[in-house]
Amino acid sequence: MRKHLLFIFCLVIFISCRRGINDKSKRNDHWAWYVDTSGNGKWIPIVKNEPTNLSNGKVTFFYFNGNIYQIVKLRDAKLCDTTFRYDINGAPDSYIVEGDTQRFYFFNNGPYKRFFSDGHIYAEGVVENHDAGNFWKEYYKNGKVSIYYNLQGKGVYYSYFENGNMESKQIGEFIRLNNIHKVKLENGTLVTYYENGIKRDSINHVNGEVDGICYIWFDNGAVRTIMNFSKGVPEGNISGYYENGKLRYSMTMKNGKPDGVYMKYDSLGNHVDDILFKNGLKVN
Repeated sequence: MRKHLLFIFCLVIFISCRRGINDKSKRNDHWAWYVDTSGNGKWIPIVKNEPTNLSNGKVTFFYFNGNIYQIVKLRDAKLCDTTFRYDINGAPDSYIVEGDTQRFYFFNNGPYKRFFSDGHIYAEGVVENHDAGNFWKEYYKNGKVSIYYNLQGKGVYYSYFENGNMESKQIGEFIRLNNIHKVKLENGTLVTYYENGIKRDSINHVNGEVDGICYIWFDNGAVRTIMNFSKGVPEGNISGYYENGKLRYSMTMKNGKPDGVYMKYDSLGNHVDDILFKNGLKVN
């Protein structure tokens, strides 16, 4: 009798272990399969798109349809080594070499589409040379666009807040950097925005350096700062303002250093102080 019970117990354990990662009731976007450094596996519920209480080990995520979404490795609760990603049909999609700077490699060139684990669209574009190409678009889970760029000719690179308002707008000539979505505006204009849709700043680039007049605004739309750059260095007059529009200060820059009289004003517009600078040093 005892041998019979022991056999049944061992059989149950064997079946449970066999089910493990293949448990169809949990292979979905609400659970993740975690294996610790000792090889012990268990199912972890996903809260706010992340599994909870994990440190070192390997985690397998799934699509809503049971196919593997991605496999990651953790060290001290942080991504490490290589993350392997799969498409919604379960085929290998790409991998990411984790680190201070992520490096992506896509297995197939050509038109590309990727989904969130719940089936909503995540990204679409064109893969070129096993990297994100000159056309790319990504989405938030609510369906709104998060990033859009088309770098052909006079390119555009837009990013958006989750509420749909624009976060930044770059128009001009770009240089691709060795990382997905990383570009450098070589010639053109960068405009950033507050989440309420008001402009934050406007900066011009020439030959990869800030050049020309730069504007900075408060989140109510009032001008905060107007300054000039020459080849990446502040040059000429700088004016700062209060939110009520009154002049706060005025000064002159030469070769990136204060040079001349720094004039200071209170919020009512009254002139309150003068400070003389010479080659970056205060004279009086």
